Amino acid sequence: MRRPVAAEPRRSRTSLTPTRHSLVPGPRGAASETRPGLVGVRSRDGALGTPSVRSRLPEPPVEAQVFRNGANVAALGSDMTSLPPCPVCGLPFSSSWVQLAGNVRHSDSMPTFLCPKCTHGRTLDPERGREREVRAAYRTRVYDDHECCALAEDENGQFAEGDTFLITSTWQRRVEDLTEVLQSVPRDRPHRVLHVGSGDGRFLAMASRRHKIVAQGLEPWRPWIREAAARGVPTRGCTIEEYATVADACADERFDVIVEHHLLEHLDDPRTHIRRLKQQLKADGVIIIEVPNLLRAYGSLEARFLQEAHAQVFTPRSLATLCFRAGLVPIHLDSDANMRVFCRLAIANSARPGLPDGATVQAVFSSVWANDMRLTLKRALVHAGPTEEILRLAARTCERCDWAPGRADLELEVAIALEKAQRYADAVQWIRRSLHNRADPDVACILHRLQAMVRSEVTPTRSEPDPGAAGELWTAPRPARSAPVVLPN
Repeated sequence: MRRPVAAEPRRSRTSLTPTRHSLVPGPRGAASETRPGLVGVRSRDGALGTPSVRSRLPEPPVEAQVFRNGANVAALGSDMTSLPPCPVCGLPFSSSWVQLAGNVRHSDSMPTFLCPKCTHGRTLDPERGREREVRAAYRTRVYDDHECCALAEDENGQFAEGDTFLITSTWQRRVEDLTEVLQSVPRDRPHRVLHVGSGDGRFLAMASRRHKIVAQGLEPWRPWIREAAARGVPTRGCTIEEYATVADACADERFDVIVEHHLLEHLDDPRTHIRRLKQQLKADGVIIIEVPNLLRAYGSLEARFLQEAHAQVFTPRSLATLCFRAGLVPIHLDSDANMRVFCRLAIANSARPGLPDGATVQAVFSSVWANDMRLTLKRALVHAGPTEEILRLAARTCERCDWAPGRADLELEVAIALEKAQRYADAVQWIRRSLHNRADPDVACILHRLQAMVRSEVTPTRSEPDPGAAGELWTAPRPARSAPVVLPN
């Protein structure tokens, strides 16, 4: 059973609060690697994968670990007052910030800190200093040859390249987003569409085949510019910051729609960047921004969310706050794993709103911890199978997890392993627990299928008459099944 991460259910538009985290394993075969644990949580990845070793899952933190004066400050080699404030809400850096573990590169730690006010994450790179040059920040997107938002998680929790269908569906979903926005911006002429960080021009090429638009791409990396030219997409070799200094200020030359995919998290000053986007937008235009969502984290976090290329780590609350503070008004937010926000220009001289509702910093920390525990459990189930000891540990871990979507994902991993072991009745129990913590139509379909398989096992099968029984019908014996696991209330 496989559902790609990028194929999210369509639209959760009703509020700016985060939606569920849904995850089903992807392809097999990727090699496992050591994953750094959270601050205050001992990392035991792979320990449960050896059946002969008795071990247990890490205990959850009593409360979020905060960054305090002492060894952590010395490790950064800087005083807290010299560190930049939150780039979203402006809160000064202090001991109240919540620290997550990040990458370790050349023995240098790159920690990620969560703002306690808006839940935004900031990754500090010891080699980079305070800020990077903007063009260099654009260049950090070119760190691999895959579409990062079309990656799937394998059975060991590592990332694997998505198949052709997965990558194509990601781009199709993006074109559908554009289609919806174009319908909300009526014009009696072709719409002017600007794609910032347009890469190889694939998105604008697909959009041009579906709609009559005047497309313009901005991409500073020359190899991608050449690929875009081969697709017939006009592309300027500059950033939006450079384009703003040379573009005509005439209103007729501004754009009806501005699109940006997975660029904002690479920049050191996202608020200034969004203001540059505003300068090129018509008064009734719409901006589409897509970034990874920490609340829907999956896989090893350092491979995508807490990586060195990401200076910013967004949650639905922090992304909405950033848009408000930059002078935009979010008209809808899809808080999937690839989070998208659609914004219009704020009314001039309007009062600046406060922070939008959303998950607290404790909830964000709990969601990251739950994903860490899910990966540990997933690897143990792959290596050792759903043994009674692992099932008891999984049940206790679910009890300790205070993040309902995280509990649902833990229970779903157990159900997947039980289904592979053909323990369908046990899988049904865990699926029901998962649905209790988070309603999910896809998981509900799995429940109906497993229930049908359980009924087919119970119902006797009538076979051909036994020649030696004078025409009597006989019942084929059922294979023995293990007793269902009784879960704690």
